[in-house]
Amino acid sequence: MIKLRLTQGGKERDWRLFSLGVNGRLRVGDLSALKVDDVASDAGIKTMVSISTEKRGTVQVFAIPQKAQARLRSWITGQNLQPWDYLFLQSTENHG
Repeated sequence: MIKLRLTQGGKERDWRLFSLGVNGRLRVGDLSALKVDDVASDAGIKTMVSISTEKRGTVQVFAIPQKAQARLRSWITGQNLQPWDYLFLQSTENHG
């Protein structure tokens, strides 16, 4: 139901953000700080990612499931994101 509402509403970014957050049990604030090179390398999408959590100030390691890896790969390619870009930025102006 959530996927349908977000994808039909043209909110692909929000669906990706929601999906990754649910899989990793992360807060939106933690996810919005992610850059492409946090989740991807020249070899592809990483299977494990560690991030500093905003609220707790701790490092949390989470797995990126295979389906989520495919979605992230598609998102990064489709948005033409570079390693230094934020993974989820509201603006379409992500480079810089």
